[in-house]
Parts: sequence; structure tokens; C-alpha cells
Amino acid sequence: MPRRATHAPAPCRDCRDAAAAPDRHIARKPPKLNCNQIKSTAIRQAGSKWPCHGIRLYCVGGDATGALPLHDGTVDYHTNKAEAMLPHPESTRLVTIIAHVDHGKTTLADNLVESNGIISERLAGTLRYLDSDAEEQRRGITMRASAIGLRHLYNPPKLAQKGNQVSNPSEPRQMVVHLIDSPGHVDFSAEVTSSLLLCDSAILVVDAVEGLCARTHSLVREAYMHQLVPVLVINKVDRLCTELGLDPTESYVRLRELIESMNAVCASMINSATLGRDGDSVACDERREVEEMAWNFDPVRGNVVFASALHGWGFTVPTLARSLFKTKTIPMKPPMLRQYLFGDFKYNGESGKVLKWKPSGGGSGEPMFAEFALAPLWEIYEGISQAASSVGMKSELFNNGMQNSANKKTEHAKIVATTSGMTRVITSIQLGSTALSVISPQSNGNSVPKNSYELQQILSRIGAGSESSIVSAVMRRYRPLSDSVLDAVCETGPSPADAIKNYRTKTLALQSPVGESRVALDELERIQQAVRECDSREGAPTVAHVCKFAPTTRASVNDPELPALQSGEDPSTNNNMLLGIARVLSGNLRTEDVDYHMFGPRYCESEGHGVPTQRIRCYLLMGAEFVKVDSVPAGHICAIYNLEELHLKTVTLCDRRNCMPLRGFEFGLQPLVKVNVEAVSAADTHALERGLLKLSLADSSVEVTATAKGERILACLGEIHLEQAILELQNTYCERVVKMRVSDPITAFCETTDWFTNEGDFESFLDDKRPPLRQATIPPYCDEEGLAYANRGRCRTLLSGRGAAISMRAIPLPRKVYDCLRNKHVVEGSEDELIAVAKALRCFEDESLTQPESALGVLLKSLDDIDDNGNALIECSLLSTGYSVKSVKSTNGEVYMTRKDQKKENDDDFKENSIEGLQEYQSTRKMIRKGLIIANDDHDAVSFSADSVALEKWSHDMRGSALAGFQLAMRAGPLCEEPVRGVAVVLEACEIAVDENGKVAKEITGGMTVAALRQGIRCCLLTRPARLVEGHLRLTLHSSLSGLGSLHAVLSKRRGKVITDDMVDGTDLIQVTATIPQAESFGLAPELLKKSSGEVTAPELVFSHFDFLDEDPFWVPQTQEEREDFGSNLETGDSSTGLNNTALKYIRMVRNRKGLLVDSSKIVVAAEKQRTLSRKK
Repeated sequence: MPRRATHAPAPCRDCRDAAAAPDRHIARKPPKLNCNQIKSTAIRQAGSKWPCHGIRLYCVGGDATGALPLHDGTVDYHTNKAEAMLPHPESTRLVTIIAHVDHGKTTLADNLVESNGIISERLAGTLRYLDSDAEEQRRGITMRASAIGLRHLYNPPKLAQKGNQVSNPSEPRQMVVHLIDSPGHVDFSAEVTSSLLLCDSAILVVDAVEGLCARTHSLVREAYMHQLVPVLVINKVDRLCTELGLDPTESYVRLRELIESMNAVCASMINSATLGRDGDSVACDERREVEEMAWNFDPVRGNVVFASALHGWGFTVPTLARSLFKTKTIPMKPPMLRQYLFGDFKYNGESGKVLKWKPSGGGSGEPMFAEFALAPLWEIYEGISQAASSVGMKSELFNNGMQNSANKKTEHAKIVATTSGMTRVITSIQLGSTALSVISPQSNGNSVPKNSYELQQILSRIGAGSESSIVSAVMRRYRPLSDSVLDAVCETGPSPADAIKNYRTKTLALQSPVGESRVALDELERIQQAVRECDSREGAPTVAHVCKFAPTTRASVNDPELPALQSGEDPSTNNNMLLGIARVLSGNLRTEDVDYHMFGPRYCESEGHGVPTQRIRCYLLMGAEFVKVDSVPAGHICAIYNLEELHLKTVTLCDRRNCMPLRGFEFGLQPLVKVNVEAVSAADTHALERGLLKLSLADSSVEVTATAKGERILACLGEIHLEQAILELQNTYCERVVKMRVSDPITAFCETTDWFTNEGDFESFLDDKRPPLRQATIPPYCDEEGLAYANRGRCRTLLSGRGAAISMRAIPLPRKVYDCLRNKHVVEGSEDELIAVAKALRCFEDESLTQPESALGVLLKSLDDIDDNGNALIECSLLSTGYSVKSVKSTNGEVYMTRKDQKKENDDDFKENSIEGLQEYQSTRKMIRKGLIIANDDHDAVSFSADSVALEKWSHDMRGSALAGFQLAMRAGPLCEEPVRGVAVVLEACEIAVDENGKVAKEITGGMTVAALRQGIRCCLLTRPARLVEGHLRLTLHSSLSGLGSLHAVLSKRRGKVITDDMVDGTDLIQVTATIPQAESFGLAPELLKKSSGEVTAPELVFSHFDFLDEDPFWVPQTQEEREDFGSNLETGDSSTGLNNTALKYIRMVRNRKGLLVDSSKIVVAAEKQRTLSRKK
């Protein structure tokens, strides 16, 4: 959102010589002021040496704009006059610019800003005015969404005329367009989400050469979810001529295919959304028709703009049709002409007829779009390039070998209007100009030069002498981009009132209340009705929604009544402010007059949430400045002060108590990069915490969490996002200079397990007496409490005091089986895995009869809990019915314990009843052998009454605590305390000690059960094959043919896998899509840039999926052949493998970061003290 401008552009030529040639916006803004006359301190503090570049915000409507020149030349932003810039919602448009990285969003915004006289013509397209942050200028990308208000004189076309009366009057209308330039990089996608929620229309910019990229698809889906009305801008059309060397006909075919591809993507998106939509079929059909009309890009309708933002030109088919009719080039009414202009039609000038054009040949002539829209543009580029060559300058326009033969360069070579080749330019600009003076002669706009004298006057006034500057000067007058885009926005985009009523019925709706009284419901209905109508009348309920917060400084806020700093605060360090960026949905938002109720996103009246009240101050968004106003009507965007202490990222304001927050949207992407931030000095800890809080408020995609160990984890969407967040934390949000220590990026892993080789055979696996796995015998894992009672994934854990024991088992839970349990039906492709799990758990007596549907049915009956990480808790049917719940009559109140020194059961002197609880222990072992099968005829209870007491204790007291213990165990696994993923825990049996009276011998609390179950699950996992689960990112980038080798080498080294590599049509670039482990993604962009010498673009990384790292971290060579291939263990005290084991490296890294004991850090495993004797000298 808006921030202070940090760049300092040079003064415009008009500012240095205001009395020179007439201004190009003479009828649309007041006279400009000389730099020496401007004395506004606030503007001079904006960081620009020449304050004229910041002072002409909104200076496009004379006295009505509120920016009035005084007698001494200063500018007064008077509150009442500033409010005049906020018209009725019908004359307002809210629009955001979205696009893939480097497709030209900010360059397009420069041209729109230049149309209001805010920046000079020479700087438009290269200044990047809305990228006012120094880091944005340095990196060349947009990082924060920036807003600005623009005035535009909209000339609606005439639709029909009856007699002397026009059915649709085309009198010019003064419009206010709130423009938001959003980032394109995926690291700042939360800024895009906020912009989409604020606006009703979206300018979707697509590169004519690169076409639809991965980020374009995601932006289209997100804009559709927010129910916006799009306008397609096909940018960089000039590249088809200058880089690809296509003629006008080939370019027309390519543009048509691009539009068809975009329409196919949108149609597929709408079809998918319609299939999952419930409700009235008639309403759904009507809704579908509205969406199809809005998301169908048809140049004939005017929602497609063909443009080159770098050179400042653009046009739509309707404006071109009006131009051809006005200039009598084609004697056909514009409504009819536009139907043929973009299509397979050609025009016969001799007969004046429109004929069918066949792309495959069979006739001469070009399609009308190529002849009248593209051919003049191509001629202008070639003419200017010829002029450059004629004066000895090497042409910089064409990169395909055309027009590069330069004559000998003369001293002080400069292109003028009479240079050879400029005649072609003057001739071409007389045909098909969409300038305002051509299509609406009654308006006072820029005129197209008709001869070399007029052209030379323009070139001299703006100082154009190079190829690029001359192209921009000519094209801006021939087919002005700003007029075409803003006209398309005003004509296609809905007003705020129309958007809420017809398009954004769900997005801009309030949440449904729960448990409200009838009086409150009636008032809430009146508020909702005012929001649906965008009611701006006096007395209407006022509702505004703050989508995000934006940082600024007090010098940027033009408010004489702004509360001063508190006593003791240093102005140099407490100069920063956080302003909420809000959209007014109904009523009039007022400054300091009303106590507004603040509703957070999770507000619920039935839960007793309080509603704080606050008085606010309202400001207009004027680029880098914020101007205080008394009120802001519905349908406009404003900034709000005094919301920082709420500590809410989004908030809904209302002047009535019985309101509800806006529904809003959750941000789709989760933070990928995490670091630990701490202050070097303990005295700065409080300042750092306050700064982190402000950062999390200002950036909705930043997550700040505090761990039990005192860590302050800062999570961001990517490396660039993290760097920017750290920079802003240091320079903006901390109250004073804080030296901080930032850790290396923290990678999130998950722990899981794998199958044993013979686990499919239930009986043989149960009787398997193989020695424990290696991790259960080496420190620090062998020190796990209770590990002696576990083997091969099974454990009998004892509660504290030994008053009860719970038997359990852990097995892998494949993802598809988890999906079956979650969806309660067999998922396609999960049949084999379902049968494997059923055999491992023995769901059926006869395994040959096992079917996926029946196996799923047994699992669902036994399912007790399922979490979001792919884990499940299964309670064996024998346990839930009481068959494997045994009471142990014990004199000491303890259950049976297995001991190594205990006599074997087949000893001749062994007596069955000599040890208390042994019989019950053996009975539970027998029940466990039945798996999940229920046997009603087999009940080995010693005492039914005692067992009923034990069953009641398990069902009423211990079972719920067991669920809590399962959830606790899944949060931190035994390998490196990372979350567990893809594991099923099966509760098999329970033994409870009872006294002689049949009552529970010892008190069993919930905490004891939770601790015992957590300990048992950890022991189960330690005795199974250990595996890690790592997150994988999907990356997309473009590479040249020469950069492919370096790209594949880097990805291979980082364990990346290429999914697709497709050629971009018409170029030598290859679009590569690949996956890479998150742990290997840090520093990827700099390495690619270095290894490929700049032949590979910076990758865009988004989270893709979790994947199994199929590598045993504790594997060691066993056979002689393996020792020869991999070597033997190191004999330096390292109890691990000593090999290049990736999984073990990650485990050590995580344990070391968390302060846990690492296996390799234990230098001495076993040793004897040795005394060294020395001889005295």
C-alpha cells in the first residue's frame, strides 16, 4: 500500500520552463507551478529534490481537486476541497493491477499516473513511481501494493440515436479511479490478496510473447474467487515485431491464440466451480451466466487492451473502430465495425465491403486487425529505426537482426522530424489514431502531429532524440495508453454499488450471526441492506473493512491536528505510524466524531467476545502522501489512524453495536522460510518484540510465534520476503536501533516410519524374535524411557506407579489410505495399500477374502481419531468391547512386569499362578493375536465383575486421556522432536490392577495416561524403520538453451526433479517446472544466476507437497561387499554411520538447533580413567 517515495527524480522539463509550449493536459489540470515557488515542507520531506513530482497528485480537475495554488505558489490540501475528490459511488472505480513477474504492471501504472500530470512524460515507464521503496528500486520488483487515486474524463460511446435524441448520452463524465499496483512475485502474494479484496475490477496484464505463466493461472483463480471483473491488457505487443520479427498477420494470429488460451483457462475454472456449487439450480444458472460474461475476454466488447507500456501506447477495438469511422477510413458505424475488426475478415477498399479472410491462404489481403491496428505500428517502429540508421546510430529497437545496418555516425547525431524514415512515421500516424482529439473532437486532448513541423515541435519540447524517446513521444499521441485502459476500466468495470449488488455478493457480505436476539437481528439486517446497496446517504449505517496495514511516517501525513508524540518519546525514532487501509462499504466514515465498534475476524457474540470502540482519523491516499479529511463516503478507499493497538490484521468498523465482521478470505500460501530472531542485548528484547508485533500487523503473510524455549520464530513466504521483513524490522518497526541476531533458515521436517519386510504376514511377524533395530541401541535414542518394553513397533507401556499397562502398535499409514479414512470411501488407486494395511492389522480371518471396501469398513469401525497430518488412532474392537481389558488382582497394586531374569515359561518348576498378573498378561497376548477380528465366543476373564470395573475405568476415564496422549505424541517424534506424519497407532489391550474388593488399586489420573501413551508411541516408532518426511517446493523459471546444462546440474546437486520443460512459442526460451526439497532451496537463485551466467531467470518457489525421504538414517554396511562399497564405521567415537547420509545430516541439524543431544557429539562412549606419570626434573 502507499508508502513514502524514496527516489528523487529529476525535474520535468515543463517544471523548469512552465512558459514553454502548451501543456499536453491543458484542459485537464491547472497550470503547473515552478519548482522555486513550491514551499510545502511536507512535500520536500518526501525525499525528492524537485517537489513538483510529489505535488501534482490529483491535480487534474481544477479547483474541484482540493489541490489549490495560493497567492505565494504553495499548495493547500484543504479538507473540504479534498472531500470534493470523493464523488458518488456511480462515478468511482476500484481497480488493481495483477500479473506475473516482469509482465509490466508497474510500467503500466507509471503511464496511468503520468496521465494525471504527477510525473513527467519522459520518466513515465522507466521511473517506477509507485515502487517508492529503495529496495524495490534496487531489486526492480514490486514488494508492497501501492495505491493512488486518479481522475479520468470518461467519454462513453454513443449506442443508438433516434431522430434528434440520443438514447445513451455520451457527455463526458468525471471519474475517480482508485488504482492499486500489486506485486507479482509469489513471495508477496498476501499483498495481492489484500488488493483483490479492496477492489472490484482487476487489470490482468499478460506478456504477448511469454503468454500465460504459472503465476498468471494462480492470479486468475484468486481474482475469480474474490468475484472481480477483469480487464485483459496484452502488454509488450511491440516485441512481436522488434524481437520475434513477425509481420502484422502473424502477430494477429498469435494474439488471437493467446486470447483463446486465456478464455479456455477461464471457462475451465468456471466449470469446476459450478460443479461444486450447491443451491437453487435457477440461481446457479444465473450466476454462471454473469461469471461467463465477466470472464470472457472479447476484444469486440472492449475488455481487451493491446498495449506496450514501455512506449506508452495502447488501444481497444471499440476505440479503434470509432477512430476509423471518425476519420472516414471505413464508412461503417462503430457498433457494426467493431464486430469485424478483430476477426477473420478483410476489407476491400475499392468496393467498401468486408470479406471473409482465410488464414491458410486462398486470396490476397490481410485481416482487418493486422491492416488497420498493427501495420501502422510496425511501420512506425521500422521508420524510426531507419531514421536512427540514417544518422549513424545503431538501432536498439530490433533484436532479430532487422534494421541494424547503420551508416557512419556523424558528430552530434540526432534524429529530427526531417530525418530519412520519419516520413513513414508521419504518414502512419494519420491512420487509426485513438487520441481523444480524434475520437471525440469536442474534447480538448492531445492532437496528432500532421506534418514534420508539428512533430519537431513535440520532440523539441520533451527533448526526445533517441529511438526509445521518439517512439514514446509519437505513440503517446497516436494511441495513448492511459485513455484506453482507464476507458476500459470505466466501461467494463462495475461501480462499487453495482459490484456489491451483482458480482461480489458473497465476498463483500457480513458473516452470519449465531444466537443473536430478535432486535439485534433486525438491526443487522438493516446494516446488511445498507452494505448491499452501498448506501452513502446521511444516516445510513457506516461499515468499513480494513484489509491490511501500511507503514508510513508522520512527515507523510498532512494533518495539523494529528496527536503529538507523548512526552519522553524521541521524534527521530518514534516517527513511524501504521495506517489501516480500508474500503468504506456503506455510510460515511468520519474523523473523530463517532465511536466505532471494532469487530475482529473471529468475533462471535455467543462466545461473549467484547467489542472495543475507538475514534479514528481518516486520510485520503495520495500516492506517497496521506491527506486528512473529515469524512469518506461509501465506495472509496481511505487510510485510518488509531487502530494499531487492536493487534488485529483485519478489522470491520461499524457505528452500530449489532454488526458482524466481513467474511473476507484466508491467505492461501503458508510461510515457507522460518528464522529465529533475537536481540544481541537483553535490554532490547522488549523493543524487538514490539517491532515484531508491528511487522506482523503490517504484513499479513508474516507469522511471528514464541516457543517455550524463548525463541521468536519469524516465518515468511520466501527468501526475498524474509530479507525485506528483516530490513523493515530494523529500519521501520523497532522503536530504536536494535542489534539483532538472525539464525540460519529453519527447515520443517516430519517423522514417519516404514514397513518391515515381513509385516504383511501377521502371525510370523508377531513371532519374529529378531534383535532390535540399530537406533534402539545407540545413544541418545537408546535412553528413551520404556524402550525395554518395546520391540518391532509394539510396546506395552506402564503408567506411573505401575497400576496399569496399555499395549499398542504403530504402523505406517499411506496417504491414500488416510484419504479413504477422511472421505469414508475408497479413493481411486488406494486398493492395494488398503489391502496391505488390512493384512498387517489382520482385519479378516481369511486373508484371501480381503477386499478394499470391506477392509475400509473394518478400519472405519475401529477409527477413534484422525488429524490433519495424516495420522490416525485406531482402537481395536477387542479393546472397545472389553475382551482385551483385563483386571489384575494384585496385593501390591501393580500389574505384571516382564523381567530379563524371570524364569522361562516352559521351565519344569514354573507355576502358572506363582506371579501375580501373569495369567492376565498371557490372556491379553492371546487377544492381540486376533488383530481387529472380534471373537464373541472367546472370553478369558478371570472375574467378570472385576473386568467390568476395569472396562468402566478404561471407557470413562482413560480413553479420553489416551486420545490426548496420541495428539501430544504426534506433535514431536523421537528422532528430532519434529511432528509425526503418516502413522497409525493401534490400541490393542489394557491391564488395570485391582484390589481384593474388586476396585482399582491405585489412582489413575488423566495426566498419567497421557504421559504413558506418549512414551509408548515414541518407543513404538524407535523400534521401527525410521524415516523423515520433507517438504518439496515447486519452482518455475525460464531458461535459454545455453543455460539448460547449468540448470540441470544445479537441480541434480540439490536433489531436484524436472517435471516439464516446454518451449515458449516464438522464442528460444524454455519454461521449466521442477520440484526441489525445501532444505535444498536456500540460496538457489544466486547459484543459478552464477552458474548459468544470467541465462536462467530467478525461480518462483511455492509449496508443493510432502514427500517420503527414502533413506534409512541409521543404516550401516553389514556385508563384506557393502563395506567395500561404502566403507566401515569411523572409529573416532562416532556411534553413527560415518557415511554421507542425508537423512542423518538433517536429524543432527535439527537436534543441534533445538539443543538436543546429538549422537556425533558424544565423543567417549566407554573408557577407563588412565593416570599419566611424569618424571620430575
